[in-house]
Amino acid sequence: MVGFRALVLMGILVIAAAVSRSSAQQGTEIARPRMIAESTAIVPGEINWIAVTWDIKKGWHTYWPGQNSTNFTQVFEITGPEGFEIGKAIWPGPKRHEPTEGLLDHVYEKQATVIVPIKAPSDLPVGSKVTFLANLEYLVCDALCIPGFAELTLELPVARERTPSRDSALIKQARERAPKPWPKGETPMRARWEGDSVRFDVPGATKLAFMPGAKSVVPEELIAEGEVEGERLVVRFEPKPGRATGLLAVTRKDVQYPEYFVVDLQRPDSK
Repeated sequence: MVGFRALVLMGILVIAAAVSRSSAQQGTEIARPRMIAESTAIVPGEINWIAVTWDIKKGWHTYWPGQNSTNFTQVFEITGPEGFEIGKAIWPGPKRHEPTEGLLDHVYEKQATVIVPIKAPSDLPVGSKVTFLANLEYLVCDALCIPGFAELTLELPVARERTPSRDSALIKQARERAPKPWPKGETPMRARWEGDSVRFDVPGATKLAFMPGAKSVVPEELIAEGEVEGERLVVRFEPKPGRATGLLAVTRKDVQYPEYFVVDLQRPDSK
């Protein structure tokens, strides 16, 4: 079986050929991004939520910024006025996708919404306006792959009270489905290193899938071992120091969507 690192190199070749065939097309027409806000105004001194959401044409997909065989360096940058604290972008949980035998990606179809918390300065003048910028570079694929580039702006007034925007439900849904921290304390869920493997135990799960983050130790056989029907998943990693990071997707009976949990496990023998 081909290792995941080798698959990444194969993915680079796939993209290089695909992009050259589609230079006349624009990825932004296939996966169209919009910059949106949960509220119609920014409230001084409070956390305000903004987002970038992509509407993706049927049959196409774009990528989660973790380990994928289809290798592409994504850019997702949000900037705002001086004094604003811009939090870490929260990406939704993706789905596994095998574009061809021996390749594995983690993708979004139809729609993807990345949310960002924004802390406004407490002395922000009511009645003023503020502008946020998004710089995006991404890839959209079906049988071929096309890069997308976008620079978006979002202008909002400053007010004492917040009113839901027309996109508030979309951001609320994205926040509710966002990956959760791994449970602490007394919990039946378990994740631990066993030699060169990480073992996940989730009672009540009908399916488990591990999705390695961009900086994670590389799994040995992610296609064959990264997903399983049942309550236990064992993923082998390259015998190198580091951390196993990424997401664990947990599917349960009679639940429409998987739950995603953040994984961050230091290898015991790593310094």
